[in-house]
Amino acid sequence: MVNQYINYDEGKDYNIIPVEGQEAGWDVRILTGDYVETTLRYGNIRMDGTENDPEMKFDFKVTYSPIDELNSDNGDLQTFAGDVLLSIIQRAIKEDALVIEDVKQ
Repeated sequence: MVNQYINYDEGKDYNIIPVEGQEAGWDVRILTGDYVETTLRYGNIRMDGTENDPEMKFDFKVTYSPIDELNSDNGDLQTFAGDVLLSIIQRAIKEDALVIEDVKQ
């Protein structure tokens, strides 16, 4: 079963902000919706599951939010962060800008 998600647009719904001092680091500042002005920082992204039932797993943290006590344990924020991340990945694929690296465990 494929889950439906909301597609967000860079420049309208969020901005990608480089992290100072990190060549590959970036934050995502939310511009619309329930988490406006919240900034998320994504960590590792990995694909688990099977070929027929893939599952994306990712880490993220809230680096800033005007919402007191908002953190990555919030279930609604986890869903939202996943939708934003999928939108970013889809755009990167479309623009041939996605970089994938295998991580040796």
